[in-house]
Amino acid sequence: ILTESWQAVRVENFRSGDNVILIEFRSIGLGMVGAFSLGVDGALYDDVFISEACSFAREKWAVLYQIETLDVPLSFGNPKEPYKHFLEPWTRTLDLTKTEEILLSEMREKWRYNIRLAEKRWVTIEWVPPTKANIDIWMDLLSDTTSRDGFSQNSRSYYEIFLKVLASQGAWGLLFASLEGKVIAAGIFVYSGDMAIYYYGASSSVQSDRKNMAPYLLQWEAIREGKRRWCQKYDFLGIASPDEKNSPLRGVTEFKEKFGGEIVKLGPKYLFPLSWKYR
Repeated sequence: ILTESWQAVRVENFRSGDNVILIEFRSIGLGMVGAFSLGVDGALYDDVFISEACSFAREKWAVLYQIETLDVPLSFGNPKEPYKHFLEPWTRTLDLTKTEEILLSEMREKWRYNIRLAEKRWVTIEWVPPTKANIDIWMDLLSDTTSRDGFSQNSRSYYEIFLKVLASQGAWGLLFASLEGKVIAAGIFVYSGDMAIYYYGASSSVQSDRKNMAPYLLQWEAIREGKRRWCQKYDFLGIASPDEKNSPLRGVTEFKEKFGGEIVKLGPKYLFPLSWKYR
């Protein structure tokens, strides 16, 4: 039952043995709640883990538990039609075991030039804590970006919770690119185990800001941070299907493509009904 204090999205830690995952609890209408684990490593799950996670979600009044894996299918359960598709089925990844020199050489020449140009123009990159002031900056840039590109965005409370959890786990989160004290690009990046993940990005629409190529240097610093943390892969998390020429993701797909790497199809989606109400 949803109370007045219940938020549209709530994020909680779930621990089973040595493994910890995030479970998002979202309103799915009709006063009901669904539980979702998105972008997880399917290798973490076995029948015990699934059973305990489902029990945890049921205790929080969830009527379903949906899991979207990155690249490893679950060892338990059968794929089912999900309540809703959250992650795009295709992504692009970089091999972070390669040297920085090789990673740069595999980018498009124009992208290498843009990184150097941002450095030459003294764009600075900094990890920042999820304070109110920093989230204000993030939301302003995000609103600018979604208006420009025609995408939707999550609520402010979603990002507040997400960033707070990341900071508490040392998985970091908010990265700013600034020029002369003004933040002109930002991103949310997650470092978990051997995986570095680019979750969200935003940038200024002002032409004088855009010519400084801050998003390129922002990505490069996030990639280098993954190498410093000994991550094996850098996941751009979401591109258009290779066969879909008119996808609304075509622009961001081309941006990610020119950093190099390879196209990967994500693992299947799983749905576990937790209550007769879900039917």
